[in-house]
Amino acid sequence: MDGITLTHKLAGGTLTARQTLNWCWNGKTVSDWSGECTGSVSKWGRTLLWSFDGCPQNDFIPYKLNKRFPGGIHHKTKIRFTNKQWQVPDVETTLEQWGHYDGTLDQMVDGRLLRK
Repeated sequence: MDGITLTHKLAGGTLTARQTLNWCWNGKTVSDWSGECTGSVSKWGRTLLWSFDGCPQNDFIPYKLNKRFPGGIHHKTKIRFTNKQWQVPDVETTLEQWGHYDGTLDQMVDGRLLRK
């Protein structure tokens, strides 16, 4: 399945996050679903005291599509980067993907639809 890659450039430092959704549908049940949430900080970003703080939320939620349950998988992930300087706000992004069993995919970043 497709994924989302985000890049934040902050004062010369680069923060990169990636969230993916994978599932295997055999016509009756989901035989496997998984998701990966990763992040990295450029060398200059680390010098500026940025770090990848992980994915405090990484949920898989089955839902109905065309009155069928499950109709797909909603994968919601919060990704957080923190800065060790007290006056610098953290960066938090919410990524969502809906993998439909009809083969389509919807993706959102912080409530904004990327494609349909």
